Amino acid sequence: MTFGPYPITVTRVVDGDTLVVDIDCGFHVVLWAQYVRLTGINTPEVRGPSREEGLRAKAMVETFLADAGPLVLISDHYDEREKYGRILGRIIARETGDSLNDFLADQGWASPTRGFNRDGERLPRLGG
Repeated sequence: MTFGPYPITVTRVVDGDTLVVDIDCGFHVVLWAQYVRLTGINTPEVRGPSREEGLRAKAMVETFLADAGPLVLISDHYDEREKYGRILGRIIARETGDSLNDFLADQGWASPTRGFNRDGERLPRLGG
């Protein structure tokens, strides 16, 4: 079961797989400054030995966001957060249906985590 789509505004890109967003829950309710962890992918860290790759992955997120237009958040985890308190979800361009998560994986900026089967094949994308 999926939850959303919830319109979001990205206020900060932390790294390639973590963003800070304001989530419009409807009825004039907004969750401000929520950390979102992109599900299905893992990008290099912006600290430590993978710093250069991590900064490039972060720049690719910023590039996607600049061209995406209005965004929505979809989550498979109702009211659940991962061990660092981040919301788990997918960020989707509302008008095109393009997924930031899929974009990063397809462009080689992220490695697969959940969302792929044991053979490394991508599970069906949202909407088919």
